[in-house]
Amino acid sequence: MKKPERNRTRNLVPPLMVMVGVVGFWETLVWSFHMPTYILPAPSQIFLGLINDLGLLWVHAQVTTIEILVGFVMSLAIGVPCAILIVYSKPLESALYPLLVFSQIVPKIAVAPLFLIWFGFGWAPKILLVVLISIFPIIINTITGLKSVDPQAILMIRSMNASPVKIFCKVTFPSALPSLFGGLKIAITLAVIGAVVAEWVASERGLGYLLLSAGANFQSVLLFEALTVVTLIGALLFFLIDVLERRFVPQRSGESWLHG
Repeated sequence: MKKPERNRTRNLVPPLMVMVGVVGFWETLVWSFHMPTYILPAPSQIFLGLINDLGLLWVHAQVTTIEILVGFVMSLAIGVPCAILIVYSKPLESALYPLLVFSQIVPKIAVAPLFLIWFGFGWAPKILLVVLISIFPIIINTITGLKSVDPQAILMIRSMNASPVKIFCKVTFPSALPSLFGGLKIAITLAVIGAVVAEWVASERGLGYLLLSAGANFQSVLLFEALTVVTLIGALLFFLIDVLERRFVPQRSGESWLHG
């Protein structure tokens, strides 16, 4: 086994041990105090429920995952160009930056009903809420990365008569990638939250709807099943972004995702 692979395997051991310990303590606690299932189900009950309800969870997970991915991609497609415009245009920075900050102050759960009124009960209001929640860290981190480029590197490539476009493509944007990926990691976790919140407001499908429905009917096992699937989706998407970061950011190519 290669050294990087051994390091990654070794780094997995501590969190796995903690997880096993927490699950074991949880299981023991439930059975020792004879807790009713509707208050706190045991991990073994949740695991069996996941197997029995796999078809139902799969149907709702697909809906939520589509909302997360579409909203996240839209946030990336809008956020990065917006950050570039803000960095290279002082008038736009003066006009847009306060609006971006203001958009984060407004409670998103309060905006969701408005989206429902304006866009109906389809995909649009849920995806727009995901975009509204997840776009801010992408813009802010990209701006930070673009503004923290080493001036000496820019002067050096400019001395070679490089065009502004070439300077941006060869120096500025690659230097901003670590900050950009930091924003993407935050954004993907917020996108999961946004999709769930949107499904709470108006949806008959998705894991958020399933969470709300299970809670209202005191189906604690199903609630924990949906919560587990949501968590796994978020963790998987975070891990995929970390893999892309190690692929496109040279200084991270040899690091374990656990130390990202």
